[in-house]
Amino acid sequence: VAVVFEDKELTYEQLDKRSNQLAHYLLSSYDISGGDLIGVILDRSDWLIVSLLGILKTGGVYVPIDPNYPEERKEYIKNDSGCIITIDSLLLESFDSDISIYSTDLPDVLIDSTDLAYVIYTSGSTGRPKGVMIEHRNIINTILSQISSFSITKEDICLQFASPSFDASIWEIFITLFSGSRLCIIKEER
Repeated sequence: VAVVFEDKELTYEQLDKRSNQLAHYLLSSYDISGGDLIGVILDRSDWLIVSLLGILKTGGVYVPIDPNYPEERKEYIKNDSGCIITIDSLLLESFDSDISIYSTDLPDVLIDSTDLAYVIYTSGSTGRPKGVMIEHRNIINTILSQISSFSITKEDICLQFASPSFDASIWEIFITLFSGSRLCIIKEER
């Protein structure tokens, strides 16, 4: 099992196939090109993980935006980053209604280690939030060193509780998935 959220479980195979299908959907429906920035406005859930992986598999760059932010801040981040689309619950409903028509194979997209993986916005303590651009190689090196430092194995169960727009969430998610352990996601309480 890769991901647990409420009463749902996804195996690594199911997670891989579903994120491949989302990647194909994004590539065909929105003509995603390598390096395109894609906003993600979702609460913590299994769909959040599918979305992040699906974006990465398109060669796109994800921009996590906390759904609890005020509308003005969400719009600022989308506009400032130049997101070409935003994955939210409405987009996922559309995708999920046609999911079976999309290939479960990995899209044929080349991704270089120096390509951007994600852009995460600061808290904005200086006035306006600023996007920090993270390349694949940088986050992979960080994740692999943390797996080693914390001795994470496939036998472990890891918790995902940070906001998707906080960099700690990236570590929670990818330390778990890179090590083959189980990611348990806490539901957002409002």
